[in-house]
Amino acid sequence: MRSLSVLLFFVLACGDSSSDPATDAGRRDATPDEDAPPITCLPLRDGDGAPEVIEGGLEIGEYRDGVFVPYAPNDTATVVFGFQGGVMITPVVRFSDELAASGDCVEVEVRHLEDPENPGQLADLTSFASYVERTYVAEVAGQPQVETSALQDQVGWAPFDARFVLDVTVRSNTFARHVAIPLQLGSENDCDDLIETPCPGCCYRTYTGEAVIEAVGEVGPGCDDTTTVTYRFEPSSEVASCFATETPPTFPDATELTMSRGCLDTYAIAAGSRFDTTWRLIASGTCSPLSVEPALPLVGCPCE
Repeated sequence: MRSLSVLLFFVLACGDSSSDPATDAGRRDATPDEDAPPITCLPLRDGDGAPEVIEGGLEIGEYRDGVFVPYAPNDTATVVFGFQGGVMITPVVRFSDELAASGDCVEVEVRHLEDPENPGQLADLTSFASYVERTYVAEVAGQPQVETSALQDQVGWAPFDARFVLDVTVRSNTFARHVAIPLQLGSENDCDDLIETPCPGCCYRTYTGEAVIEAVGEVGPGCDDTTTVTYRFEPSSEVASCFATETPPTFPDATELTMSRGCLDTYAIAAGSRFDTTWRLIASGTCSPLSVEPALPLVGCPCE
């Protein structure tokens, strides 16, 4: 997409001498050619942009259940676990439509700074100190404002202990505004407390419980001969509610383990018996959906 932006810039600059790219750059064409490639949000070039950054004039918040909720100092910014494993917050920036019109492109610089009232609590934000995103703005219905799209602000893999200052600057060719607000990271979903952090790449919710044996297959006479044990996972009462709401409906009610005859005998495994086990179910990312951690060995047990 970046190469497309560069191509469009040179087409505009060279193909039409009456067009001033310094004026037109960063503006979405109101009536684009339907057959033309998609227009991207062009970056500000060196020397462009308002020379003075004015404090204030920005409202930062997030959408919750379809409603924009502005942040107040020390509010909780909701952590979102992306499908591909990213852990982020998704702030939206609003400002007066006198500064920009719907369809204009702005540059948003986000920095994560230490909160002087809560020092030493940046957690993984030290590795995600800042980033710049270019985005179009759209009008806010019923308000003399425009807003950015939801930013994908990466916050690392151990997010729930972080307190920080969200420092935001919005720039265009004609204005630059800045605001900073202290926040903490958290989640609206209480079940996210079960997510193991840090979790780079893939995040799992951990459920303790018991394996309830439903069937044990035929096994050979050797101590290390193995067979299939079919069981049903029964979550502990502390996590049962989250297990019910967060487990995909297509997930099987019963699953299987492979156990040796020595371990079957040692732990008296038969239909109806139980043993402690932990299930780790995927919360985000594209790793294996389930990791099973039985509290007893499945193979390698001695025989009499």
